[in-house]
Amino acid sequence: MVTARTHVTEVIRDPVLGKAGRLLFPVDSWYWSGDVLGDLGYNWYMRLNTQTTVDVVNRLHEDELGVTMDGYSLWGGSAGARMAAWLGSHGTEAFGEREYPRPAAVIMQYTGLSEVYGNEPPTYNCVGTRDGIASWRTMDRRIRAIKAQGTDAMIEVFDGLPHGFGLGVGTVAEGWLGNAAAFWERQAGERPGC
Repeated sequence: MVTARTHVTEVIRDPVLGKAGRLLFPVDSWYWSGDVLGDLGYNWYMRLNTQTTVDVVNRLHEDELGVTMDGYSLWGGSAGARMAAWLGSHGTEAFGEREYPRPAAVIMQYTGLSEVYGNEPPTYNCVGTRDGIASWRTMDRRIRAIKAQGTDAMIEVFDGLPHGFGLGVGTVAEGWLGNAAAFWERQAGERPGC
C-alpha cells in the first residue's frame, strides 16, 4: 500500500506500475524535498490508477458496494483532474482496461489541462485566481471550448485562492462541492436509463 510516507523508490519499483513508476518520478529526493512522496506524490500515484479503480469497482464489487456505472462521475484535482478528463474523453479502454460507459460528468479542480478533443463529457471546473500552477484563464478557455461543441460545462473561479484549496471550507470557494454535485446530478438525470 502506498502512503504519504512511501519512498519514491518504492513507487518506481512497484510492479503494479511497471515501467510507468520510473516515468512518474524521473528524479528522486530533491524533487520531493525528501525521500517520501508526501501528499502530492501519493495523490498522483493513486489517481493514475483511476482507470483500474473503475474496472475493479464495476467488475468485482458493484453488488457489494451498491454502485452502478449508470450516471457515474469522475472527480480529480490537479494531476488527478487531468486523468479524470482523459478517462472521460478517451475511455478506460485507451488506458488498457475493459471498455466501460463514459461518465455522466467529469468534475475537475485546478489543473492546467487545455486540450479539447471534441468528445468531452459534461465538465465542471473550479480554480482560484492566485493559482501559480493552473491558470484560471486556461481552464476558462477549455470550458468555453467544450460549451462551443454543445456540451454542458461550467467553471467557478474563486478570487484570491491558490492551488490546492480542497473543499474550500472557510474560503470564498466554500460550497463548490455542492455546486459540482448539482452539476453531476443534472447530467446523470439527463442520461437514458438513469
